[in-house]
Amino acid sequence: MCILALIILIFHNLTFFDFQQNSDIVLMLESGYLNVDMPVEKRFLYQAPIVKCYADAIANECPKAFIIVCATPIDCMVPLIAETLKETGWYDPNKLLGSLAVPEMRASTLAARALCLEPRYTRVPCVGGTEGDTLVPLFSKAVEYFDFAQHNAEMMTEAVRNAPSAVSRCDGPCQRVGDLSEAHALAGLVTAVAHALLCHDIPRVTGFVETDLGQVISPARFIAGPVDIGGSGIMRNLGLPKMTEHETTITNLALSSLAYRQSMVYDWYCKYRSSSTRLDACQFEFFCPRNYSRFNDCAYANVFLASDMLLGHKGICKRLSFPPNLNSYELNLLDVSLTKVISRYKSAMD
Repeated sequence: MCILALIILIFHNLTFFDFQQNSDIVLMLESGYLNVDMPVEKRFLYQAPIVKCYADAIANECPKAFIIVCATPIDCMVPLIAETLKETGWYDPNKLLGSLAVPEMRASTLAARALCLEPRYTRVPCVGGTEGDTLVPLFSKAVEYFDFAQHNAEMMTEAVRNAPSAVSRCDGPCQRVGDLSEAHALAGLVTAVAHALLCHDIPRVTGFVETDLGQVISPARFIAGPVDIGGSGIMRNLGLPKMTEHETTITNLALSSLAYRQSMVYDWYCKYRSSSTRLDACQFEFFCPRNYSRFNDCAYANVFLASDMLLGHKGICKRLSFPPNLNSYELNLLDVSLTKVISRYKSAMD
């Protein structure tokens, strides 16, 4: 029986990174102390250093884990995590997903109430972003062969967009109900991802992922949309579905806002980025370490050298030695080049 390891990161402190080792799924949450009424820019500046630190820890401890981002603003945190993982060479766009489980649950429940149906009979996918004016619930997809009037769709869209602020102002039982409903939605998403990674199912979920430029031409590199998840992560990005004229209009506005937020993320990252604390977590591509005993200068050195290799479905399956028939001139050049490589290698290690 195969068991997946799940680690849940909550932004209380940064001292439990060792528990992340060999995790298969990382669910990145926030502490809940952040005021959702704050502007996106302020919330991002508050959360960005913490998320950057967690992303570095993920690259060090469990770089192949499937990451589900629920830390707001998700529109900004997913690109930030992607850039951080690229820094260490462990970025896999098929294993990074921003959660839309909560807004999709709210939109589906609202549509079901409007149609006097049970929530399990409706599903309203969300595209664009994950919150505020970037979130676009597609109420035209709630029930097949039925479409809401435009003014009703506009009212429900505003209700879904303003739901986080309304929930944050509640207290007592209402607040607990809101927390439980959000937990239920996230649990369903994590369960679907776990079943997919175990190859028990190929669920279709809505996630904030990197755009396939062959499907959507957009100023934003990350867009929310339906995706299929399999054993290796995101198998297929289905792109934006067919929408009504009103939904297309607000989606265009949402993509413009997303482009601004993502440019803000890249500016922050370029200004404040720092190298990872563990260099051995980086992937070195196209170079492989070898022990050489033929040349005096590198008889004891373990260096990275360019050489021929055979690639298989699991990566490098065989590293080939130097060609046996080298003339004296080529041997001299190789000897000099190895000396320089060793010198640069030692400088890098120092």
